Amino acid sequence: MNKLKFILMTVSAILSVSAVKAQTPSTLQQCIDSALKYNLSIRSARFDVDKANEQKKEAFASFLPQVNANGQYEYYTKVPTPVSNICSPIRFRC
Repeated sequence: MNKLKFILMTVSAILSVSAVKAQTPSTLQQCIDSALKYNLSIRSARFDVDKANEQKKEAFASFLPQVNANGQYEYYTKVPTPVSNICSPIRFRC
């Protein structure tokens, strides 16, 4: 029982020492950079600026000419025949 207590206390001491890291002191510039990076209102403002830039590009693109193309190719090994006799070659009036 004493051996088990010793092992458990040793393991818990090792885990507690490794979990508590010594923090290095930060400089004023590092603190300012961290605040600018993680501040939600600043991040939101940056997203708003990006959104405005994209809307500007979208508005400019509406003045540019638009080009559309369409194509189709069909190859028949046999001549297609009509399903009904509405316009058969025998009747000249369709």
